[in-house]
Amino acid sequence: MMNDQTEANKSVVRVSLLWLLLGAALMVLLGMGGGVLVNLIWSPTVLPLTEGQELITTTVQEVTISPNKAVAEIVDKADKSIVGITVKDATNKTLLANGVVVTNDGLVVTSASLPKVDLTAIDYLGMEAPLSVVGSDELYGLTYLKFEEGVVGPLDVRKEGVSAGSELLLLGRAKLTFLPQVEKWGLKEWILPPEISPRGMQRIWRGTMLNDPTLTSGALIDDEGRLAGLLMNGPAGLAISAEDLLISMQRLSQGKRETDPLRDLGIKLHFNLQTSSTDGRQFTPQITSVEEDTPAALAGLKVQDVIVGINGNKLSWDKSLVSQIMEQPVREVTVKRSNRAEDIVLTINAKPQ
Repeated sequence: MMNDQTEANKSVVRVSLLWLLLGAALMVLLGMGGGVLVNLIWSPTVLPLTEGQELITTTVQEVTISPNKAVAEIVDKADKSIVGITVKDATNKTLLANGVVVTNDGLVVTSASLPKVDLTAIDYLGMEAPLSVVGSDELYGLTYLKFEEGVVGPLDVRKEGVSAGSELLLLGRAKLTFLPQVEKWGLKEWILPPEISPRGMQRIWRGTMLNDPTLTSGALIDDEGRLAGLLMNGPAGLAISAEDLLISMQRLSQGKRETDPLRDLGIKLHFNLQTSSTDGRQFTPQITSVEEDTPAALAGLKVQDVIVGINGNKLSWDKSLVSQIMEQPVREVTVKRSNRAEDIVLTINAKPQ
């Protein structure tokens, strides 16, 4: 009898432990499954962001995560020279264009078309400062403005060229918040300017295409934090180089900002690259129109003439034609004509009064 009772107790204990283990395992599984369901059904609440804030969050995080934080430091430094241009007395401020401060006395340049209204700049601290339009450079499609009071530090302008394949940072301001907006921008090639480009440009950058129109006129920054170029058309991926920007600024300092040296000669040009069996690939500006009673007309220049030299200096793809015309008065123009085997040298006299 005692043995039967003992055996019964042992059996009860074994069954109880088995169920205990099974119950514990079931609770663990239920806990894990419940956690997943709770996370799916009751996910943490995320406050909606405005359009500008959303762009800032994604782009800045993507760009600034780097081993040595060099990119973040470059952006932080350059951001102090980038201003958002907006309507002066608007109740709700919205970005019209990005502007870059390029001189110590507060000169601002932008590639965007601006309305003829009173404008103001919003700087990196969110402070406003009235802007006045100095003038436009129609030849290169740029507009210059200046602070009416107060000065923001300028961004150094890169003086040497940039090679195709270079990676740059595109820095502008968000449409609604005016906070920094950053994108990576790769220079793919130098190209002849398409029809949508300013007519006086000899060559232009083509690079990363960006659909966000607010980035147009944003600053292209090199790895040393210098201004390497200015975005002209985001969706087309077109930008003006710092080299051409410096030429435009030189014309500004000489009081020739709105002067078109080609128009002063009395000609309009179409820029080409032609391949010759003897000379290889050549840069060939072709005359598309000649105005009457201008130095070009009096010298005998004609439509379809191809200019190959100015003042005895051969034209090249790498050197701006506009800069050559600006360096010294044009005395001679060397051209090719389809019905002539040799080049023609024409003397240019001053424009008649």
